[in-house]
Amino acid sequence: MRMMGGYEDLTPGRLADGIEAIRMRAFRIIETEPGQLPQDPEWGWGLRRYVGVPLGPADLELIAQIGRAAFRRDPEIQDARVTITQEGRVAHVRAQLLTIRGPVDIERDIAV
Repeated sequence: MRMMGGYEDLTPGRLADGIEAIRMRAFRIIETEPGQLPQDPEWGWGLRRYVGVPLGPADLELIAQIGRAAFRRDPEIQDARVTITQEGRVAHVRAQLLTIRGPVDIERDIAV
């Protein structure tokens, strides 16, 4: 969320700028279900809904492409390479983001 002087990060009231703001928004994209934000119902990836569901390699690739599209909706993210692996009820996401401020690498484990 844009705040005067920066972007609010995952700690309410604390601001982040530059690469750190992009990193915080990327984590929010991963965690947010599409439709969860009334002001932008298409925003978010909603990865959690797939965790714990038996998925094959083709499924994981499709979900990674959905993530890539979700990241690219951010005006500062130009492209993304996304890989997902799943072990039981945990999905591991790795994304290499090409941003207007430089490359950003993120990793996140999502558990049910």
